[in-house]
Amino acid sequence: MPVALCGALTRYEARLIQQREAALSTALVKTQINALLLDVDGRLARLAPIAGRRCPELLPRLMREAAVVPHLRSLNVVDGDVVRCSSAAGMDQTPPGAIANIPAHAPSGPWLAIASGTPVVPDRPALFVGRPTGTGRTVFAVIDDRYLMDLIQDVAPPDMFDGAEIQLGTGVISRRAEPDGTASMLVMTAQTTMQGHPVAIRLYGSSARLYRNWGALALRFAPIALVLSAVLVWLCYRVQQSLSSMHERILRGIRAREFHVEYQPLYSIETGGCASVEALLRWRRRDLGPVRPDVFISSAEDEHVIVPLTQHMLALVGEDMQAWAAPPGFHVSVNFASGHLSSPVLLDDVRAFAASIAARRPQIIAEITERNLIGNASAARRMIPAQETHTGGHDAAGHDGG
Repeated sequence: MPVALCGALTRYEARLIQQREAALSTALVKTQINALLLDVDGRLARLAPIAGRRCPELLPRLMREAAVVPHLRSLNVVDGDVVRCSSAAGMDQTPPGAIANIPAHAPSGPWLAIASGTPVVPDRPALFVGRPTGTGRTVFAVIDDRYLMDLIQDVAPPDMFDGAEIQLGTGVISRRAEPDGTASMLVMTAQTTMQGHPVAIRLYGSSARLYRNWGALALRFAPIALVLSAVLVWLCYRVQQSLSSMHERILRGIRAREFHVEYQPLYSIETGGCASVEALLRWRRRDLGPVRPDVFISSAEDEHVIVPLTQHMLALVGEDMQAWAAPPGFHVSVNFASGHLSSPVLLDDVRAFAASIAARRPQIIAEITERNLIGNASAARRMIPAQETHTGGHDAAGHDGG
């Protein structure tokens, strides 16, 4: 799951990166266009008061203003429906309506239009920005469309965006590249008004760049996702282990030799030496550590595995006693639970245990917990007399469970 989540989150982050890049590029385009329109509108405002003069008087000023701005093709004055003066063509008499998309009659307010070409440069699109003077004439500037293309190229390069569109005025779009519907996606649209003119900017993101960013992010976070996956698998394993039945866990513990015997000594006042020991079974799980005896013994009785558990304890005690240097008659107390007491294999287990340690000739004391003895009275009446007569001289004793 962490790996899948990493893939989804890095895909989402790659998309956010693309949107942030588009937002930054859009802001830069808006800033540059706003500066352009502000500059052009300022020049037109300075020309408006003298627009009523004759062209021979206007032309030097128009040519001077147009020469200092590299993105201007020309500055023009329209009188009625005729271009009276142009910094590029002089005393031009071309009707504005002869140029595609240019208003045939000068509008009463500021206007924008994009034409496919001009009489001087017919094969290059151009942006027209007009401003009425209030005297019946209109001054307008012709901006080379290449400036807008270069602007988009700089702030929205092809390796980041498949396409970009600038809409200046109503229904007029300047494109750097046609958006490919199969390989690109619209990631940003910004609409605003600049110097009284509506402007819309659209950027189409590159799918290839999106996948590159996604791949880079996935590689960066993949190790973390793999570690988290491993931790999750381990936690699931631990939970599964903790939820598995105590019956299976005890049997697995016996097979894995997780049980061991600790011996509680009893010292003789007369000799000052150890006279006997009580064998106490302990369990240390490899995954969880020590388990309390009252927990696993009661669970073994409930899960009906107390007999194999006691048999395993007897085997462990027999192994330990092989290394002892105890004198003959040394007392070894072993606890038997009620479940084992009522089992028909009890006597066989005691005899087998006694035979395994016979060389040491100890005195085995089989301790039976008194509360279990009371709870299994009928079994006690059947088994204890038999034990007293058939265990070869070993003793049975009650234990208070303390």
